Amino acid sequence: MKIGFNLNSIYNTKNPDFNCKNRIQFKGRFYVPSEDIFSKNNHGAGGNEFWVEDPIMEAWRNDIYLRDSIYELLDGDVTDKIPILNVPDKLDFDYDALKNMDILNLYISDNKKGVRGSSIFSKDNVQHTKVLKQLGINRIIDLRGESNVELSKKICEGNNLEYFLFPVCYNNKTSQEQMEKLPEFIKLVNEGKFYMGCCEGTNRTDIAAGLKYVFDKDDKYVPIFRSGRPHHSLQMLQKTVNEIIGHKNDSEKEGVLELVQSLGWSDVASFRKDYKEKIRNITLYNIT
Repeated sequence: MKIGFNLNSIYNTKNPDFNCKNRIQFKGRFYVPSEDIFSKNNHGAGGNEFWVEDPIMEAWRNDIYLRDSIYELLDGDVTDKIPILNVPDKLDFDYDALKNMDILNLYISDNKKGVRGSSIFSKDNVQHTKVLKQLGINRIIDLRGESNVELSKKICEGNNLEYFLFPVCYNNKTSQEQMEKLPEFIKLVNEGKFYMGCCEGTNRTDIAAGLKYVFDKDDKYVPIFRSGRPHHSLQMLQKTVNEIIGHKNDSEKEGVLELVQSLGWSDVASFRKDYKEKIRNITLYNIT
C-alpha cells in the first residue's frame, strides 16, 4: 500500500530534523522516492513527488501512538485508503515485569505477541525460567545449536514451558533442519506467548525474526534488527535464506517446492518475487 504526496515544502525548510541523502528522513520516519531506491541516479531530491510504504505501520513500529496528525505531512491526495493495523490494547504477557528482570537485549517481538532476548538458559537468566509461565510466556524458542538441548528441555519441563529448537548457524546441516522446522516455527511465533533467543539475543535473533517475516506469506511486520550491525544481520539473513532454498541460478533444491507450497506460494518463483520485496522492506526499515 502506498500513498503519494509532495514533500517540496518540507525539503525547502531549514528544519534540523530533516536531511536528504539517498532517502528522506523527517522526524525519525523515512520516505523513499518513487523511482528505484537502488538506482545510481537516485539522489532523493531530484523531484517533488515521493512515496512511502504505509506510514501508519511505520509509526506504530516505532511505538508512536496512532493519531490523525500522522497525515499532517501529506501535502497531496491520499491515493488509497490505508488500513489501520489492529494494535492490541493489552498484551497477552507481562512485558513490564519481563523488562524489570534486567535480561540482556530484551525487546518485544515485531508482532507484539512475544519477546526476544539473550538466552534464557544462560547463568544470568536461567533463574527467570521459574516465573515465565506466570508472566504469560508459554514456550521457549531456542536459536542456539544442539550442544545443550537436553539440559534446556529439562529446565523447560521443570517449569511447565514448551521447548522448541530452531538453530540458526548458517551451515548446510542447519539449513536442512530449518527447512523442516520453518512451518512449525512460523506457527509458534504467530500463536504468541514465546521467548525467543540466542546467546546474546542479537545476531541470530535478528536472523530468526527475518526468516519469520520472509517465509510467512501474510506477515506485515517488518522486523527491526537489534544487533547494532544491521548490514551484517541483513547479509546473514540472505545467506541463510540462500542455504535453505538455494541460490537463484542453482538447480532447485529437493524439498524447496514443497516447503514454499506448504507456506502458501504456488511455486518457487512466486516466493522469490515476494522475497525480493520483503528484503527491500527490511533494507528500508533498518539500513539508513
